[in-house]
This record gives sequence, C-alpha cells and structure tokens, in this order.
Amino acid sequence: MLLRNAVDNAIRYTPEGGEVTVRVGHEDGYDILEVIDNGPGIPDAELDCVLEAFCRLPSNTQVGNGLGLAIARNNADQFEDFITFSSRPCGTGLNF
Repeated sequence: MLLRNAVDNAIRYTPEGGEVTVRVGHEDGYDILEVIDNGPGIPDAELDCVLEAFCRLPSNTQVGNGLGLAIARNNADQFEDFITFSSRPCGTGLNF
C-alpha cells in the first residue's frame, strides 16, 4: 500500500511528459524505497501536513480526499519504518 500510494501521487501530480522514477536499494543498514518525480513539489512549510489525513494543499487541483500519503505513513509506522520528503535540487518535484 505504501508503494502504491507513493507512486500514485507521483504520477497524479507529475505533468504530462514528466518523469517518475522508483528506486530500491540498501544504504547504511536500511532498505530504501525512493519515488522521485518532477511535478510541482510540495512547499517546505507544507511537508508535515501532507502526511496528515485529509490534508489538501491550497494549490491542489487534483481530485482526491487527502488520504494517500497519510495511509502511506500509517503503513510505514506499522513496520517501524519512516517516510521522508525533500524537494528536488532543481526546484521542481519531490523525493519521497
């Protein structure tokens, strides 16, 4: 469910012709799953909000109820994992 929600959000918010990359690896003793897109990204001030149920950013024009990333966080919590977000260095998109 975590992977599905992360990829769904990346595809949903990446404009046509954009790029979504899924990477899996192992680093410093951790298994890592990355979903990277070049969509509009999330403002730094809103990063914590998007993990809360029903959080919808004011600029959001997509159909949805604001549950996808909250569900992903719940899934991660069940496995004692964690989720991090960061804006891409180029200024657009998100690393999940």
